[in-house]
Amino acid sequence: MPDNTKIWFAVYNPPDANLPFLAVMVGLDGNIVAVPYDTAAEAEAHNLHHGAELQRRLNEGG
Repeated sequence: MPDNTKIWFAVYNPPDANLPFLAVMVGLDGNIVAVPYDTAAEAEAHNLHHGAELQRRLNEGG
């Protein structure tokens, strides 16, 4: 079970060349969101964007 005080972001490499990279977020409640991308760089950019957006919302109190 994930640490319920943190939201985790990760990029998973595909186990096969025909599968996508996954941008993954594990929420405070343990729910997992995974979005497929063609490259690791795209998946990392996705996580950086959404992590920054989440931080902005938290800083605004929402």
